[in-house]
Amino acid sequence: MNPRRAMLRCARACRYLPARLALCMFMAPILVGWSASARAAPTHGAASDAPSANRESNANPDSGFADFDSSMLSGGARSAVNLSRFEHANPVLPGIYNLDVYMNHKWVGRVNVRFSALTPGASARPCITQDMLDRMGLQPAKGTPQLGRAGTCVQIGQIIPDAQAHFDQPDLRLDISVPQAYLGQMPRGYVNPDSWDPGVPAGMLNYNLNSYHTDSSGLSQTSTYLGLKAGLNIGPWHLRQDSTATWISGNQGTPSQQHWHTINAYVQRDLPSLRSTLTVGDSYTDGEVFDSLSLRGAQLATDDRMLPQSLRGYAPVIHGVADTNAKVTVTQNGVQIYQT
Repeated sequence: MNPRRAMLRCARACRYLPARLALCMFMAPILVGWSASARAAPTHGAASDAPSANRESNANPDSGFADFDSSMLSGGARSAVNLSRFEHANPVLPGIYNLDVYMNHKWVGRVNVRFSALTPGASARPCITQDMLDRMGLQPAKGTPQLGRAGTCVQIGQIIPDAQAHFDQPDLRLDISVPQAYLGQMPRGYVNPDSWDPGVPAGMLNYNLNSYHTDSSGLSQTSTYLGLKAGLNIGPWHLRQDSTATWISGNQGTPSQQHWHTINAYVQRDLPSLRSTLTVGDSYTDGEVFDSLSLRGAQLATDDRMLPQSLRGYAPVIHGVADTNAKVTVTQNGVQIYQT
């Protein structure tokens, strides 16, 4: 309410109600003081708000400004503690963080990501490397020669338009959002070969042993069978050996018999770049198309286990262009078998 109007209303009320004259005389000095302070308030307010507005303009646009009064600290902490780094939300300190990286809400892997601050005192932001681009299967719209420079921090938005990165510090999670136009077309169930693990050095032995004894018409005989499957893994090399052994006791002039037969013995290693397996030694063909054959030598054969599940069988190629965000559904005989 305007102080001048309040005084006029009080005077009118006192004119018609003499009993309230004392009240009006008491309130008049208070209202006069209020009017004077109200006139001086804009000048004082502008001067006091200027530093605050200045701080707001210099603050990080991604976070609000908070001013901590160090005089409230007790003892020597009043001058020893620097509270300036807490003025702009919760800043991320530069360094290397081991994070779960997600691209468009899909887990990519656990990667060491370097964070660097663009200016001193600013919150650090994630730096993109060529290895991260390869892991995510991205196809940048611009050349990336700066990725190989030491000490250079490249943001995802600098090489892919409209791409963004969000760091969830409590969960150690980095979410990267990339437009679909720059995504490499990967088949469903694809796993980057860089994430494959050849395993740990190990040895294994599997055996099957049985023996039986017969007595018939005064004749007795014992037969024993042993099957062995041995293996040794050293790095990418796998040694396998399958063999059998039989013993048959003699009877009435018939000599005993012993037989040792090697089914296969070979050294094998995977070649992820060719999606194949190299085998050297005594082995067999897979027998998927023709009858299985034994051979001694070397063979290079594809291994379907290196392919994504969606490529292990026949599937037609579907082409199309979507002008907006779209949902694609594939049905077969009225049954929905795929959706993306």
